[in-house]
Amino acid sequence: AAALAGARALLMPSIAEGCGLPILEALWNGVPVLCSDIPPFLETAEGGGCHVVRAGSAAALAEGMERLAVDDALVRRLTHEACSRPLPTWAETARQVWTALEG
Repeated sequence: AAALAGARALLMPSIAEGCGLPILEALWNGVPVLCSDIPPFLETAEGGGCHVVRAGSAAALAEGMERLAVDDALVRRLTHEACSRPLPTWAETARQVWTALEG
């Protein structure tokens, strides 16, 4: 939380990830996220608070970073989405994993 305090956005342009926990941590703290369009990130981004760019594209990343740097309306919208969307808790995640293992 301390690392995210005062941040305008979290940049997560990975091309391969399993979950993207830093994205959830940013959203839990009301910080917008710029992330790549890989499947695990898209799953989280669907709920709002994320600006998604094409994975592996330096041009798309640069454009997304510039938008977040200068477009206050976009940052306000993403911040509102991050603060108002339902986010998973550790307890909910543990229940989902347990259910999947039992099934």
